[in-house]
Amino acid sequence: MLLMRIGAPGAERPVVRVDDLTYVEVGDLVGDFDAAYFAAGHDRLREAVAARVEAGQVGEFAGERIGAPFARPHQIICIGLNYRDHAAETGQAVPDEPILFTKAPNTLVGPDDDVRQPRGSTKLDWEVELGIVIGRRTSYLDSPRRRARRSPAGCSATT
Repeated sequence: MLLMRIGAPGAERPVVRVDDLTYVEVGDLVGDFDAAYFAAGHDRLREAVAARVEAGQVGEFAGERIGAPFARPHQIICIGLNYRDHAAETGQAVPDEPILFTKAPNTLVGPDDDVRQPRGSTKLDWEVELGIVIGRRTSYLDSPRRRARRSPAGCSATT
């Protein structure tokens, strides 16, 4: 499924893109594509979207603004110099360990939105981003094979 949010800034609504021309409204099924939605899992939308497509309940894209793909991310974690060509174009060696940094959640914008240049900044650089939503909270696992499970109090625990 291709999840999208379309509409004016601050008033985006969740839709599922069917093809280049059409989409299915899903705002009545989910509040938004936010942390609560992803924590619950999005497989529940597949049947509903398929039924709506079959029933012809699709909208046509008509120049609506495409917003950020998900709402209110908790944190944006980035990896710098993560491929050889990027390191080469900056004149740096490929690092032995990933270079991690964060971006403020309010820096997430839609693909055609204006990017605000901070006061005093002299140059902007473009980037292509990949969003990955991690559906379970956890920390300090003993191994990569361990995974989170939700405790009764809503805190995370490991199994």
